[in-house]
Amino acid sequence: MINVNIAIKKQLQNNGILSLGVDDVFDTFKFGDETELRQAQYLIKAGIDFSHTTFKVGYTHNFGNQKLKKVSERKR
Repeated sequence: MINVNIAIKKQLQNNGILSLGVDDVFDTFKFGDETELRQAQYLIKAGIDFSHTTFKVGYTHNFGNQKLKKVSERKR
C-alpha cells in the first residue's frame, strides 16, 4: 500500500495563499488479500480500492492588521 501525494503552495501579494494538491497520483492505493481454507474447500479473495486520484484547490486569506501582528511578535 504505497501512494504518492503532491502539493504546492504559493504566497500571493494580497496576503493570500493558494494551494494545489493531488492525492494518489498513480491511483495505486489498493489492498488485496487471498485466503484458502482447504478443509472446507473455500477460496476467499478480497480487494479494496481506498480512493481514486483526488485533486484539491485551497485558498487562505489572513484578515486583520498585519503590521500590528509584527509589532506584537517583536515584543516577545
